[in-house]
Amino acid sequence: MREWRNARSRREGVPAYAILTNRELVDVIRTQPRTLTALAAVEGIGPGKVERYGSEILERLHGAPQDDEGGPA
Repeated sequence: MREWRNARSRREGVPAYAILTNRELVDVIRTQPRTLTALAAVEGIGPGKVERYGSEILERLHGAPQDDEGGPA
């Protein structure tokens, strides 16, 4: 996840913490959200981050994005 965050920040030309802070990154790894709704429940991850990065985060965690019912998005 950290490698993804760093690569994404380089592509966007922004600091890594603008993608996910260290705390958000740890919370995502700890909680392993399976849906965009569950990802949005992680403190600090609002609608903007879910929209921009949510599918990529879920894919990194679980191999494929999931919809809110737990099926493939």
